[in-house]
Amino acid sequence: MSQANRDLAAPHLATPTRPPNASYDDVPPIMQLPFELVLSIFRNCDPDVTSRLRLTHTNRSWMSITSQTASLWTSVRISVKYLAEDERFNHFLFLLEMQLDRAAGMPLDVVWTANECSTFDARLIGLIRHKGPFSQWRTLQLGLTVYPPEDEPVFSSEDAFTNLQSVSIYQSVFNRVTTILNRTTTSRLQVLEHQLSGWLNDVTLEDCMGMIRHASCIKTNAFDISGLPKNVIHLEGRNQSYHDFPCLETYQLRRCTFRNDHKIDLRRLTTLDVTNILYIYSGCEVSLPSLRQLRCGTIFLTDQARISAPILASLYIGSSGGNVHGYGRWAAAMTEAIWSSRYLLSPSSLLSVDMLLSDDTLGRLLELSSRVSKVVVSFYDEGCGIRVLEKISVVDMEGTKREGEAVWLCGQLTGLRLNFWWDIGDVDSWRDRAARVVENRVIFGSALRIYASWKGEGTYVLLA
Repeated sequence: MSQANRDLAAPHLATPTRPPNASYDDVPPIMQLPFELVLSIFRNCDPDVTSRLRLTHTNRSWMSITSQTASLWTSVRISVKYLAEDERFNHFLFLLEMQLDRAAGMPLDVVWTANECSTFDARLIGLIRHKGPFSQWRTLQLGLTVYPPEDEPVFSSEDAFTNLQSVSIYQSVFNRVTTILNRTTTSRLQVLEHQLSGWLNDVTLEDCMGMIRHASCIKTNAFDISGLPKNVIHLEGRNQSYHDFPCLETYQLRRCTFRNDHKIDLRRLTTLDVTNILYIYSGCEVSLPSLRQLRCGTIFLTDQARISAPILASLYIGSSGGNVHGYGRWAAAMTEAIWSSRYLLSPSSLLSVDMLLSDDTLGRLLELSSRVSKVVVSFYDEGCGIRVLEKISVVDMEGTKREGEAVWLCGQLTGLRLNFWWDIGDVDSWRDRAARVVENRVIFGSALRIYASWKGEGTYVLLA
């Protein structure tokens, strides 16, 4: 039976959920909601088993809905904090058994953590095998800080994680767990998240290679990942200097470094997202032939370094929200890169800049982005914003007009959004400035709309 059928199987869970023989005037509004809406609300509540039980104890109608809707019980937390001899451990087993019974064989999303060896107690492992076997687990978040006795068997040859779609490993996991995960995980696996805790016995990516050979997405806080199989097309990492990933399509890093002495092969990369610094060392030429979207905090382009992306569509520079990273060294590095002849980035669709750059540098960046249709730019100084608008308003940058032809900064520009990082002020004066820009471009057949947003407002205002 499908999830939808299981959830709607009970005929007495009719719409609405009010008690029989009661008028609407006698029933609280929340009890007048239809079953489907109540179920939707319950799905967004805390999925912990104790929270689900509180819903069952509210009234008879809610008890019927929660106890007979299997999908409300599929988020399982195996968090073992007690010794096997502790009465609280027995209570934990009781709740787990009840939850697995109510989940009725549906795929389970499991968080398994422990700081007590009783997580490997025979009663617990036996309960899992009988009521919610490993083959039923759809997602797994695993963080164990304890180890079972060496002479005590934990898993059998029949234990298998054959339907896992996502695995997240935190802290340390003893070898017998990674062995069974590597051996039994199948091609259903899509995501492997691996977070090192700093312990000496941390599981490494090499320890997870059996899972990696199936996953398409790897997320890790390890440094300098290498040797990934062809099935991995999405990588989220920390700091990377090695880039021999010819099959990678999406790259998300905190810091990215390109060096001449490391092989660079990112021929299929379409998205590069670097939270902090994109650093290209002197003499290194980075060519990204398939890149469509680049987002970075700043670009350090040292002497004789080069970056090109011929089909780039979107370029995001800086960090959103007026972050302090828009100042100082980051802005200076970005300014130097923009004025370099080896900076060859020209987006065709969107340019977004959230960084403290001068109006001259912003003008240079707009000149390099001649094909772009939409621009979003942040200003921390009103004068800078005025001067950039003037640059956009003037034909041919040098102030001359070619016969029969209008040459503008970003001649294909149709949308301009201005983010002002100060409190809203004289909106009318900005409307007047924007109107003059739009009127100037309309004369030569250019359709442009200009919007603005001030700090704390959260929405854009149409200026012209």
